[in-house]
Amino acid sequence: AVGPEFIPQEMYGSYWIVFAGPDEDSYDYGIVSGGPPKNSGDDGCIAGSESEVNEAGLWLFTKDPVPEPGMVDMLREKATELGFDLSVLQNVTQEGCEYPPIPV
Repeated sequence: AVGPEFIPQEMYGSYWIVFAGPDEDSYDYGIVSGGPPKNSGDDGCIAGSESEVNEAGLWLFTKDPVPEPGMVDMLREKATELGFDLSVLQNVTQEGCEYPPIPV
């Protein structure tokens, strides 16, 4: 289970990394399920429901805030191939976000 330190551990959720790449030594992208995809959706399996905070959700991640053309399509195709219902995905615009450097 994973969660921020200011939340009690009993409120943490499990996250399943179901795909990452391009290889085992370099992760530029990934697909994460918010726990086991045990519910049936219209076009595949879903982890949790809209009313659940933990043990729910599906995320497509890339290192780049603005992925290369085709990257999101490739991840969507892989998620479909893995049996996930993509209707739970929501677009997130990352352009224009600023991330100040973290002091080391």
